[in-house]
Amino acid sequence: MKRTAGLLVWSAIVALVIGAVGCDKLFPKKKKPKEPPKKVAPAPPPKKIEKTTLGKTATFGSFEVRVVKVESMFPVLDSDEGQRFLTRPTIAVHVALTNKAAKAVWYKPLHTKSDPKLEVPQLSTSDGQQFPRLEVSDKVRVIGRQLNKVQVDPAATIQDVYYYSSKNLPGTDLIWRAPGAVFSVDNAELEVGLPKISAKAKLPAPVSADESITVGKFKLEFGTPKIAYLKLQQSDEESKKVKKAWSNKPALVLPLKIHNLSDKTVVFKPRYTKSESKDKSLWLPNGQTVPVMSVRTLQQVVGRIGEKEEIEGGKTANDMLLFATPPEDATLLILHLGKGSFGGEGVLRVALNFKYKEPRKPVTK
Repeated sequence: MKRTAGLLVWSAIVALVIGAVGCDKLFPKKKKPKEPPKKVAPAPPPKKIEKTTLGKTATFGSFEVRVVKVESMFPVLDSDEGQRFLTRPTIAVHVALTNKAAKAVWYKPLHTKSDPKLEVPQLSTSDGQQFPRLEVSDKVRVIGRQLNKVQVDPAATIQDVYYYSSKNLPGTDLIWRAPGAVFSVDNAELEVGLPKISAKAKLPAPVSADESITVGKFKLEFGTPKIAYLKLQQSDEESKKVKKAWSNKPALVLPLKIHNLSDKTVVFKPRYTKSESKDKSLWLPNGQTVPVMSVRTLQQVVGRIGEKEEIEGGKTANDMLLFATPPEDATLLILHLGKGSFGGEGVLRVALNFKYKEPRKPVTK
């Protein structure tokens, strides 16, 4: 019996093997097609580096590029709140470029980097220390800096400024590197050797209030600053009457005459009127500021222009700037006033002689 059982097992195994071989012959397996060998992409050509130095012109793609100046400076910021100096100095690289092509070419300075993969112009010391780019809010514009993308016409020349943050002046030479994409050039880089900066940033020297100051279509004339109580008025919506009163405390009043130099009527909209405006500030020679005088929104200062005023051609409008009372020993005040209200760009610095005199308190009836 055992032998018979063994034979039966072996017979079953042989039958399975023969069946499997027969199935392969009846239903042969499909062979996978051979995959073609993968193509190896050729190595990219080495990046072309165009080297130059300060003041020398380099031909880069369709542009002639020249770094005209590198300096430590306080840039001017422009926003809906006004124009003002940045309170910290930066390193500024001034660039001039001319389109030598027969057609318009794109210039893409990438001042605000939206794509982290994009290369941007960089500033570093000769030993490799990099300086971060000046970053500002989308609502703020740095005056002198081009937009992120500018089309330059044939034979046209444009100026641009690249700002970099730096707490201290670097003690070595500098290198400015700009990727070719900035100038619509592929696989290339512009490298400019720059000298060491020796002069620290300084604000522009103030002009005297006695000098003639012209901004845009206007000539500005500043009066003598004085301490005075403010005459206020407020409209009462219920009674339709105008209530008048005097301010509780005196302020520094700086008279300002605005002459319209054109022969057409101009709608003047002062940006410095609002108390929260950054368009104006007053400084002492030691660097301390005199606060802006705040007036309640519902009240209007008599003699001051409101949101706007039409000034006819050749005519003059009177306005005033208001600040808190400066120290009694102050003899010189420096006014910072944004040029944006007058159709210009930048910040006026005006030197004002001052002599403190206690005002007489008005008698209220």
